[in-house]
Amino acid sequence: MAKIWTRAMRSAAVTALVAGGIVAGAGSAAQAVPSGCGNSKAVNNGYWAYCSSGTGEYQAAVTCWYNHGASSRTRTGPWRAPNGTASEVHCLSSEELGGYWINKR
Repeated sequence: MAKIWTRAMRSAAVTALVAGGIVAGAGSAAQAVPSGCGNSKAVNNGYWAYCSSGTGEYQAAVTCWYNHGASSRTRTGPWRAPNGTASEVHCLSSEELGGYWINKR
């Protein structure tokens, strides 16, 4: 009798773990992100980004080259919520604006 009960408990525990994994996995759907985004190079060696809808946050990001193009660094603007204030970022005056993009989360 104890052997049957142990098997039943082991089976129930495995079933619970599998079911828990399925339920936990179901919650991993893609997150909503900002949309309706626009961007442009800004004056003074910079870049701005603006998203008008969606949820989450976004930020402007740029690559700035220095040492006559031998080195680069990434600079980022502030994180912003959609339909608010634009995120703007600038390279230093001694740097050259390279690539630019929008980060979303």
